[in-house]
Amino acid sequence: MCWCCNAIQHQFEHRKERGIAVVAVPPSDLHPQPRFQLSLRSIDDEAVGKVQSPLAGEYIAQTLQTWAPIKYCPWCGVELSVFYAKTWSSLYDESELSATRRAN
Repeated sequence: MCWCCNAIQHQFEHRKERGIAVVAVPPSDLHPQPRFQLSLRSIDDEAVGKVQSPLAGEYIAQTLQTWAPIKYCPWCGVELSVFYAKTWSSLYDESELSATRRAN
């Protein structure tokens, strides 16, 4: 796999940990070309099931992971759809996109 920069490789390889990563969204009927999203995770994947409300019995909205569409690598500025035109699937992780795929 040829990465556009070391930072995107590092962040993708650690995408299940707290922090940010770039992930690919596969083509669909609505979007015939792959897209890219910046994924922000506020808690390690393995700890998600352990999150509890600080106020017992009360619902408090908590954002554990969110996504934002991006066109360029946030670290080196390369246009992602051009650089990863043939290798976008290497940046695909269905578990990272399950919520956004339902929304799109």
